[in-house]
Amino acid sequence: MIRRRALATLLALAAIAIALAGCGGSNSAKSALDDALGYMPKGTPIVIVVKTDFGDQQYKNLNSLLDRFPFVGALKNQLKNRITFGARHIPYSEIKPLLGNDIVVGLTKAGGHQHGIVIAWKTKDAGKAKSLLSQGAHEIGTSHGATLYQGPGNLVDALKGPIVIAAKTRALVEAALAERGQSDRLTQSRFESALTGLPGDAIVRVYGDVQKLLASRPQALGALRVPWIAAVHTFGATATAATDGIALDFRAPTQGVSADQLPLAAGSASPAVVRRPGEIAIGLRDPGQTARFAEQALLAATPGAALAKTAASQTLGVDLDRDVIGQLGASSAYSLGLDGTFVGRVDLKNPGAFKKTLAKLAKNLPKIGKLVGASVLPKVKAGPKGFYQVTTKRLKLFVGVVATKLVVASDPARAKQFATQAATPVAGVHGAVVVIAEPRSIVQKLIGNRAGAFRGLLGAFLAPLKDLRGWVDAEPSGLTGHLKLTIAGP
Repeated sequence: MIRRRALATLLALAAIAIALAGCGGSNSAKSALDDALGYMPKGTPIVIVVKTDFGDQQYKNLNSLLDRFPFVGALKNQLKNRITFGARHIPYSEIKPLLGNDIVVGLTKAGGHQHGIVIAWKTKDAGKAKSLLSQGAHEIGTSHGATLYQGPGNLVDALKGPIVIAAKTRALVEAALAERGQSDRLTQSRFESALTGLPGDAIVRVYGDVQKLLASRPQALGALRVPWIAAVHTFGATATAATDGIALDFRAPTQGVSADQLPLAAGSASPAVVRRPGEIAIGLRDPGQTARFAEQALLAATPGAALAKTAASQTLGVDLDRDVIGQLGASSAYSLGLDGTFVGRVDLKNPGAFKKTLAKLAKNLPKIGKLVGASVLPKVKAGPKGFYQVTTKRLKLFVGVVATKLVVASDPARAKQFATQAATPVAGVHGAVVVIAEPRSIVQKLIGNRAGAFRGLLGAFLAPLKDLRGWVDAEPSGLTGHLKLTIAGP
């Protein structure tokens, strides 16, 4: 891999950008990006592409956003003057000649070896790249027309003209060099096809091959029996800097699936949420659809799960599909605190019947111990305020029916209060999942009185944070999502 200093340079490019802004087919490549992508196999599970053109409008937007926070100016000046890696300082002037083309980071493998990270970058200055790589490293040979270097930690780099290839092992580097000469290499057109409909000028772009990801984990291959999972081949994601905030977008296209096979309810109608200060509010439309999908995926991926489900239903005296999942209503709402507190509520079709179902579950759950082992079962007992207390090794839950809703919470008082709190719609979102939060109030609640004398400084630093909101929309044609952190203007 690129020796310690040079690798750190690559990984620190985003930080350098702050300082700067403040101051397939043929083996031939149609662009610098296409050339760098060519060192990855067509079936690479994950590829991340990062811009290094710091004169790009995206980086100008990012700089403007960061300038709205106190103390960032001093940080940018430090970065501009020097970048520290270990005991060495690398001035920006040393790496500036290399910048401009996108860096490609892929999760790939060499032959039967485990997956590893490979970096490919077509720099703007072959001579400067060679100078940086050769300092503190030594040549260990050549491969496919490239010079190989090994530095501290036995990390391996290859330099082929202006192109730098970096990986943890020589096998990964040589596999990447060999791939560049193959006709089944990853191409820019394939990479960009997975990002159709997403922002094209993003600072960070991500390409993924779902089938290859599953193939890399044999225990997950059973999930391919789920129609929707089998229908997802690639996905794309982006991170962009706008004038008013930072956004994440993703897209996973599908073909040949029906609306009832989706992990989320289809349609653009969005659920309302219950907003609580200092917490993340989430809304989910038709939770029964998501529960049915999760059950389907579990049964498909777990050998013997179907038989276990039948045996459990008989022992509990409850039909899990009819009496539990089938009773879930049109919407649900959740509120999460970063301190570990949480609460959720789900509309019920027949609250009275569900109360009886809960009573059966609480009474008969210990009997399941004979089937799965008592040590893995949660302990259930009557709790305060009419709730059942469910205790596992890691957490304690309170579960009960309040009015027309099933409520689950980390404490009974929170559950009682949340059950009757009004839900409100969220503007500018669509799809079955909605999330909204006020980052400033969340951080303030999390820190609490620990800020002490720095409370005023903390408040000034958090002041630009406006809100965080997002959505996920499921359709037979694919899954799309958007999440944006809005930062107030000066």
